[in-house]
Amino acid sequence: MQAIPQQRISAEINVTPMIDVLLTVFIIYLLIIILGRQVIRVQLPAPGSGLAARAMPIIIELPDQGGVRINGTMVGVNELDMVLRELATDHPASYALIDPGRERTYEEVIQVIDRARGAGIALIGFKAAEGAHSVP
Repeated sequence: MQAIPQQRISAEINVTPMIDVLLTVFIIYLLIIILGRQVIRVQLPAPGSGLAARAMPIIIELPDQGGVRINGTMVGVNELDMVLRELATDHPASYALIDPGRERTYEEVIQVIDRARGAGIALIGFKAAEGAHSVP
């Protein structure tokens, strides 16, 4: 009787498929990073240009009693566009700060913002309320 040679069972891990999968996942990750990049446009003054020092804020107040006050002067609704356009052309580096009263509606505030944009004022913000604290 002849003895059948026993084959030795090998328990080796075949790493080639694992490396293929890892390389595929890595390439997909790189494509997602490259194609998923978003650009945020920011307006920053050039260093040393002194733009912030020359900029004159245009304070647009909307008092609770009604009407519009620009830099402390009461302006009629019909004159608002003309006054804003004059200020925008006289001071091109200026920006507007809106100070709405508590009783004014969002619609009134948005209409004033639209008119300021239409007059050529590109930078518009809101004035901080009295007694408001800034977050460090």
